[in-house]
Amino acid sequence: MQILLYADNLELVTRWEKFLNKKYHTKIVSNEDDFYLIEDSLLIILASIKTGNKEIMVKKLQKNKNLILILDEIPSFSKAKAWLDEEVNGYGNALMQDLFFYSAVETIISGYSWLSPQIARELFLNISKEKNNFA
Repeated sequence: MQILLYADNLELVTRWEKFLNKKYHTKIVSNEDDFYLIEDSLLIILASIKTGNKEIMVKKLQKNKNLILILDEIPSFSKAKAWLDEEVNGYGNALMQDLFFYSAVETIISGYSWLSPQIARELFLNISKEKNNFA
């Protein structure tokens, strides 16, 4: 599976490429028109990218059988929930360590969803709070 990187922050996309190219072959997508033509790939996308409506973006990419990992410079539980409501395959910190990058890629390619440890912890805490509210 091809791994493609899409961001408007050259510093970040270069960082991602450096980490991921140790284990995978990646390609940077620089043109929005090409972005929507991609098929059967894992797309790693910066959350702040300007692509219009995120719901439409995700649906177009999924229609082409793409997997989607959203990375955010300032991740939060509420933003993760909004992206996961769009049925992306993963959400995490754009500045995460290489170990987490590998984990995210392997998990998503294997057919599972991935969340950064910080967001997963908040999810578990919210589930616990909801469970206690029903007790």
